[in-house]
Amino acid sequence: MLGGRAADIAFGDGPNTGAAEDLAQATSLLLDGYERQGLGTTLVALPNFGIRHPDIIKSVDDELKRLLDRAIAILEADRSVVLALAQRLVEERVLSGTAVAEVLSSGAGDKRIPQAA
Repeated sequence: MLGGRAADIAFGDGPNTGAAEDLAQATSLLLDGYERQGLGTTLVALPNFGIRHPDIIKSVDDELKRLLDRAIAILEADRSVVLALAQRLVEERVLSGTAVAEVLSSGAGDKRIPQAA
């Protein structure tokens, strides 16, 4: 969900308002994980009580930043593939799975994707 913002940062003029919905969805997904699915520090389903603890907001913010940094690293590691795919999309507007596979196998992106920290 943070790929568009990561691309704006890695290849564009930096973050912009176009990522608002992506950020909202990523935030919502993480909040659900922390508050409803027991993936945070508590098993209490906090939304049931109308509570949003500041520690959860900080945890979600920290995780969003970590994930954005990871997305940027993935894009930068495979810069030539990203740019080749973008060029093909500009030219053709729609790419089949086969066309994407062609670009991926062209050798433009032989770098390994950085592992999660």
